[in-house]
Amino acid sequence: MGLFSKPSGKKKTPTNAPSPLSAKQRALQEQEAKVKADIEKNERLVQNAPIIAAEQKRRQREEMINRASMTHRPTRPTAVVDRGTTLRADMPATGQLRRTRAERRQGRLMFFVLLLMLAAAIFYLYHTVTHG
Repeated sequence: MGLFSKPSGKKKTPTNAPSPLSAKQRALQEQEAKVKADIEKNERLVQNAPIIAAEQKRRQREEMINRASMTHRPTRPTAVVDRGTTLRADMPATGQLRRTRAERRQGRLMFFVLLLMLAAAIFYLYHTVTHG
């Protein structure tokens, strides 16, 4: 084997199979593209957030107005119902409501006061009829 002789053995031919390094590089490029797309989507969301929030607020306000304006009277369909003082047909019957301790105590007191007043009225009538 001399200096100018043909080297024996196989020549290295480039293969079409990707090397591990180029596969890794391609995966990183795809990941970078996904991250950039996510960043763009989030930036658009941040830019549109005030508009979306205003739209949600407007929708909630309209829904609240619609609920408040519902009434059970067919003559005034747009009247706002005062929930504190208005009796509603869809409310449970008064016997089904749970009363507080103070309301029960006040009811008992009123009962005994009315009972005493009735007893006093009966005693007065009895006394005026028998002694009169």
